[in-house]
Amino acid sequence: MSRPPGYSLATCAGLFLAVSLFATSPAKSSDSHSELNPGSDSVPKSASDLILVPDASPVTDASLVTNAVPVTQYGYPVVDGFLATVIGTRTHEEAVVPSRVPIRVATLVRFPNRKIPKVFWNQSEMRYSVSAHEQAAPLIFVVAGMGSSYNSAKMLYLQRLFFGEGFHVISLSSPTHPNFILTASKSGHPGFTPEDSEDLYVAMREAYAQLQSRVDVTDIHLTGYSLGGTQAAFLTAIDDREEVFKFKRILMINPAVDLFASLQILDGLFEDALPEGAESVVDLVERLMAEISDYVQINGRRSVDGELLYRIAEKRIAEGRPPTRKMLAGLIAAAFRLSSSNMFFAVDVLSKNGQIVEPDVTLGVGSSLTPYFHRSMELSFEDYFEDTLLPYWQSRSSGLDRERMIEGASLRSLTQLLRNDIRIAAVTNEDDIILTPENLDFLRTTLGDRVKIYPRGGHFGNMTYQENVKFMVDFFKGDAR
Repeated sequence: MSRPPGYSLATCAGLFLAVSLFATSPAKSSDSHSELNPGSDSVPKSASDLILVPDASPVTDASLVTNAVPVTQYGYPVVDGFLATVIGTRTHEEAVVPSRVPIRVATLVRFPNRKIPKVFWNQSEMRYSVSAHEQAAPLIFVVAGMGSSYNSAKMLYLQRLFFGEGFHVISLSSPTHPNFILTASKSGHPGFTPEDSEDLYVAMREAYAQLQSRVDVTDIHLTGYSLGGTQAAFLTAIDDREEVFKFKRILMINPAVDLFASLQILDGLFEDALPEGAESVVDLVERLMAEISDYVQINGRRSVDGELLYRIAEKRIAEGRPPTRKMLAGLIAAAFRLSSSNMFFAVDVLSKNGQIVEPDVTLGVGSSLTPYFHRSMELSFEDYFEDTLLPYWQSRSSGLDRERMIEGASLRSLTQLLRNDIRIAAVTNEDDIILTPENLDFLRTTLGDRVKIYPRGGHFGNMTYQENVKFMVDFFKGDAR
């Protein structure tokens, strides 16, 4: 959704910052790991509550000899899963990637006769990006997490990383991103993983055809993070049927196992941490922006990244006002709700469901979106599922009930594929805040030694950490044992 008129520029910048930094970061239920309970009154009392040692020694073995990395052999320093999810990896601990790579923004039109609502005047084509070498090279498809774009910060990092390692790269937005919904979703009702993955597969096929006309491709690989990681497994199942890509290696990065359960967890977290809905979000982000502004004025740092947020957390601890679990949970929940509200809004306007915008109202370029921003922020994913998604698919598939739809969107529906296909691997964290202990057990028992579980890192907070990046690169180059 575009900027809601009536909100200050600082607030809107804060909302953008939140989505950019924390997108696709659902939270875990409070009973999964007691130390991460967002409702807990306990807070970090010192820096040692947040980090192990400032300069922890790196892991030298990135192999899959075992599916659990011992705590003492892993150097990522942030031990709080919520904080790791929020701040990610500090700059000096990230793997170095090329600062500039050739990136071409490309487009495709899947539904030339689809009438795009006027309020989305600049969304007539599906956008994705390509980084290609002049010489023959293997190709990696990268799929974004829930609500994220092909050009989000995480996606750009992965694009630079893999290109720098000698791969062609095609980066794709999540099927839950508004641009994809409007231009590439056949149903216009995202959220059911099998169908969303079918849409993704069509887009990938067309993007690959465009690339093939320009460069030579040797092997083809696939990866994605969060929801994109989950969809990588579904895309593999589709390709086994269609045999277009014949993926050589598939890596799921911090995938959701039971998608609907993870989203329901976040709905509950939003209600607990941000009881006033949209107003709570605005208040939280304005306070964060004020703190960032104060810190930058004093210390002169200009780039807003994980390092800056880490330093602010350190400063708060030193001043005796450490970030509380509820504050961190609120940031994560706010980012996810902001992202999902964009999805709800796009679906509602495109389909004229009337859940957010009255069916007889036509929004244009200059229409005020403030009331719709508030309405969309009040909707939980449970609301969307019960009132929009489930009825839509039930009207098109006889015998599809709630339980079957939830199970069908889960990795459990692909148990046999995941167990038997040695091309598929996963990386995740013991404290990933979208996974329950049962989810981790599923990954262990199903993938065996093809899942690497780091002891900490939250929800892909450690994705750009040096040791994690080494494993990802080694995996696609065939060097991870």
